[in-house]
Amino acid sequence: MGKLFLGRVLSPIGTDMAMNSPIPVAQGHIARPIVRDPRQPSRRAQARGFTLVEILVALAITLIMMGAVVTLFGVISQSVAESRSAIEMSDRLRAARNQLQLDLGGATATMQPPLRPENDEGYLEIIEGPVRDSDPYYLSNVNLSLFGDVDDVLMFTTRSRGAPYLGKWNNTVIESPVAEVVYFLAQDPTSLPPVIDATTNPPTRLYTLYRRVLLVAPSAVLTNPTPPVHFFDVNDISIRYEEPGGTPTLLANTLGDLTKRENRFAHHGTTMPPAVDYGTFPFPVDLTAVPVIPPGAPTTPSLPNNWPMPPGMEENAFIAPAVDFRVGDDVLLNNVLAFDVQVWDPGAPVFVSNGVAVEPRDPGWAGLTGGTPAGFGAYVDMGYSGAIVTAPNMVFNLINPNSKSGFTSGPTAPRVYDTWSLHYENDGVDQDNDMPTLTDEGTNGLDDDSDGVVDELDELETLPPYSAPLRGIRVTIRVYEPSSQQVREAVVIQDFLPE
Repeated sequence: MGKLFLGRVLSPIGTDMAMNSPIPVAQGHIARPIVRDPRQPSRRAQARGFTLVEILVALAITLIMMGAVVTLFGVISQSVAESRSAIEMSDRLRAARNQLQLDLGGATATMQPPLRPENDEGYLEIIEGPVRDSDPYYLSNVNLSLFGDVDDVLMFTTRSRGAPYLGKWNNTVIESPVAEVVYFLAQDPTSLPPVIDATTNPPTRLYTLYRRVLLVAPSAVLTNPTPPVHFFDVNDISIRYEEPGGTPTLLANTLGDLTKRENRFAHHGTTMPPAVDYGTFPFPVDLTAVPVIPPGAPTTPSLPNNWPMPPGMEENAFIAPAVDFRVGDDVLLNNVLAFDVQVWDPGAPVFVSNGVAVEPRDPGWAGLTGGTPAGFGAYVDMGYSGAIVTAPNMVFNLINPNSKSGFTSGPTAPRVYDTWSLHYENDGVDQDNDMPTLTDEGTNGLDDDSDGVVDELDELETLPPYSAPLRGIRVTIRVYEPSSQQVREAVVIQDFLPE
């Protein structure tokens, strides 16, 4: 007997037909339409695109982020470049300091003037330019605190402790273990040096530190007795020019020859008496190219007045190079703010102000000179007290030079420390211009001043500018790095105490 079902009979074919069949509605129920929940988005709403405003906002944010990234990379690159420039500047400054230390360590002269040329010792000469740390203009202008001393010159003979010195001679390269070395600052000969701070008065300028090396090679012989045009521009040998018997002769210097001031590089006078080749005693160094404060326009240095050069073919290497020949040679350091050479003065007074020791090179030292010194001994500029009132009972050893040295002691005159030469007392020249019959009276074996003492100190015609032994020097080099605007300083101290 068959079974009764509500609705249709299940098909034996399978469930597919059953799923496609209409669902029966129970009796008593009404079919209702399916209503979508409005809180659920439709597929068409979910597929909606970005508006123009949204795209512009996203683009702006992207550009801002890219700009920040580019700026960050620029800052990093600039920092790396500045750091590299500062490192390179420090390396160059360190190399210059090491070179100066090596040269000073090999100094050949005994720092106890006067020296005898026959001892073959060479020389040491320090030129303190008119601008000194104690100069009122320098101390009163706080804007010059980075500027420093720029008009000092350091000259001496030195013996290499390692590889020999190399130089040019007659279009060849020669070498020698001994050389005459000159350190000095000069302005760029091709143009005015750049101003790095125009707010100072005068503007803070940059200079170039030169190291001129002239080989001491006595065996070198010049076949042509007349010096070629621009001799010192194209040759690196220490020579002197003489006229024995009226015949011009160029001779290579020995250390003994260089003990005499007139045979050194860049020394000359204003007139030429018959007995002296290079001008008048004391044969000053040509400081034309050395900068001063306020700095003037660069000029070409002059020659020894009897140097055999045709008109219009003057030398360029006295003392700084001009715009041709050696303009790129001898450069030791660029962008230099200061090259300050100071000497040790055991008599320099040191005061105490607010618990701080104040030396002559420090601001405010001049205002303390009326008090009682707390001690003595400091590195000073020669002539450092020239602008102050000296207090009673103070002992200064390196202020005004001895008048018999031929150097003046005016406020703008350079101060010179020189190991000097004793040959001026037997060279047949009347350096003190007392009278023709009294020549070389300090070594003639006579009591020329009738005081009962033969050949005493007072009878000498000349004396070194400072007779005290030189115990030590300090050289300060200060440089400026334009890209990073950083300043670096190196100090070289060399003692000359006898061993």
